[in-house]
Amino acid sequence: MSTEVDGDASLDMAAIFGEQRRLIDHFFDHFDASQASKFVHEIVECAGTVFFSGVGKSGFICNKIAMSLASIGVKSAYLNPLDALHGDIGNCEKSDLLVLFSKSGSTAELLAMVPGARSKNMKIISVTCHECSALANKSDMNIYLPLQRELCAFNLAPVTSTIVQLIFGDTVTAAVMRKLQLTLESYALNHPAGSIGRKLLLTVRDVMRTGSDLSRVSIHSTLHAGVQELMRTGSGCVVVTQGVFLKGVFTDGDLRRLVADDRFDIRGAIENYASKKPLCIQDESMKLVDAERLFHSGSKSVSCLPVVQTRVEGIEVLGMLVLTDTMRALA
Repeated sequence: MSTEVDGDASLDMAAIFGEQRRLIDHFFDHFDASQASKFVHEIVECAGTVFFSGVGKSGFICNKIAMSLASIGVKSAYLNPLDALHGDIGNCEKSDLLVLFSKSGSTAELLAMVPGARSKNMKIISVTCHECSALANKSDMNIYLPLQRELCAFNLAPVTSTIVQLIFGDTVTAAVMRKLQLTLESYALNHPAGSIGRKLLLTVRDVMRTGSDLSRVSIHSTLHAGVQELMRTGSGCVVVTQGVFLKGVFTDGDLRRLVADDRFDIRGAIENYASKKPLCIQDESMKLVDAERLFHSGSKSVSCLPVVQTRVEGIEVLGMLVLTDTMRALA
């Protein structure tokens, strides 16, 4: 087999992609969207789990569709046909829905699953590229995906039918999202580790520094002790407290200005150098994405925000939100 591909004038990639587009357009031009509407209804109304099953490449598409639906809160899963025939059909119940993907509609393993599904009184929906097929005839509902031919030169390799299956599955998923009126917050709950999830779910409480991670010195401490605490945590800010109550903050910016002006006593009381009315966060349950804006909300940007709660006795320090920690959490 020749490995030379560069500069092969006989390989017109633009024409090949154009042909693939025309084959996909055939699907869009001839697909009955009302079938998809009924399918969406079945998914939304399913009281149990929507099981997807297919063999080979169709199986990979089924797995992807099941995962996509699960990510928006629909109980769905991929059911391996071979495993189903050897016991896994036991996971299925009457309230479940079985969706079988097969280009030909004659896949032996899927046809063999039908009696087991019937014994469970499951509803069966087949998705095929042939309207009149054995699988369509054995299903409660058949969805026909029009396919003119495969892009494969022999019309055998499923290089177009799988695209059509995926387009159908992903479009149905998007339709289910609209049918369920899924909110961004609900979507985030299923993606806690993703960027969207972090931005919508993380709160100040999740990221703020507390305990030994919190830079804190007593109001009676020296400036020297405050500088040491700055160096210990690297947070860029030290809260000055009397007991648990906030009396001020001292930042590395304050230190730089003192050094530049040469007007400090390293053994002097830190309360003489601390800012007495720092910008604070009053609600530790505030969404982190909202809190991030506070770093730049004042007349000048700050790198740390004490997290506090107001009590009769004074303003209690709960923790400290650091800009670098916040940006890292939201990245």
